[in-house]
Amino acid sequence: MSSFINLNGLITIKVEKEYSESTISKILDMVENAAEKKLKQRNLLQNLLIHQ
Repeated sequence: MSSFINLNGLITIKVEKEYSESTISKILDMVENAAEKKLKQRNLLQNLLIHQ
């Protein structure tokens, strides 16, 4: 991921990977999976505490 200020009006870019193969995509996937796992663990603990 990068950015720049275009002063010439013409931009030529070369895309080397699909978004799904990018590093940022992999990081976002890991964060989402960690949050989902944490939610499942919290729900399990809440159910155990309720049914004691």
